[in-house]
Amino acid sequence: MNLSFIVIYIVVPILGIAINLYVFARLIRVARVNAVRFETTSALPLCGMTVADSVCLLAEFSQVIFHMWNMRAAHDIETPRSENQLAVFNVFCKVNIFLMHTTSAFSVWSWLVLSILRYTAVFHPLKYRTIWRQPRDALKLLLCFCCFFESWILFVAVYIYGEQEGETEHSPGMCGENREIDTSTRKTAHLMDVTLFYAVPAILRIFFDGIVLFHCYSPYGTIEEPPSFYERRYAISLPSMERSSRISIAESDFLGGGANMALVVSMAQCTGDHMSKKRLLYQKRRQSMIMRSITISALNLL
Repeated sequence: MNLSFIVIYIVVPILGIAINLYVFARLIRVARVNAVRFETTSALPLCGMTVADSVCLLAEFSQVIFHMWNMRAAHDIETPRSENQLAVFNVFCKVNIFLMHTTSAFSVWSWLVLSILRYTAVFHPLKYRTIWRQPRDALKLLLCFCCFFESWILFVAVYIYGEQEGETEHSPGMCGENREIDTSTRKTAHLMDVTLFYAVPAILRIFFDGIVLFHCYSPYGTIEEPPSFYERRYAISLPSMERSSRISIAESDFLGGGANMALVVSMAQCTGDHMSKKRLLYQKRRQSMIMRSITISALNLL
């Protein structure tokens, strides 16, 4: 067992499961604090992605452990494989590979749901504010969709042992494809799987995130409020605040003079600069997030 095998098939799944558990704990905390926010924002699809990725990594790790145990058991001549063991191994291969394919497909399509939510929040903010059960219903529909179209794996995946490959009875077996099924049928199923669960959602993610990114970079994408807007706002709000606080007449005269205008202008400038910095920082974070999504989607197509 070389170092690359250990890193890819053992260290990476364990590290990924640990990170996903941390993210899941943070999302559950958000759900406990504000259930409506959890249901109507990107937290719910992200939680679905986290659970799906964790199950996929756990299935991959169990596949490695099963393969290592099977190789060690193959050299033990005193424990030949029985029919019951072969049946259990066959069921394990079917369920394990089905879980890996289904959860990875569900995670990819959940990522598309996040892109659609970003698109809706930017171009249809009123509709985004009225979202209630649509993300939950979409995830339920996607889960049924993935389970249905990945059900072919339950018929194709089998446990292949040494006798089927022309080797000795105690040669190590592995999870593979049923050779009794026609090769063209298996290739068609794989092509459908790649197209439906990788190519199509990746193209759609690039489309939606690209539109949002173009809108963010476009000079007409965001409307910058002029400084006079803040001046007018504070000119209106300050006198009302002064009236409600019932200050003295001398203070009212002082604020009604030139000092009032200087105070309004300085507060407007400070507020405008502060909000411009916050808006610029928010736009940079949003653009970097969308760029990462587009980059990963493009890499999935390669």
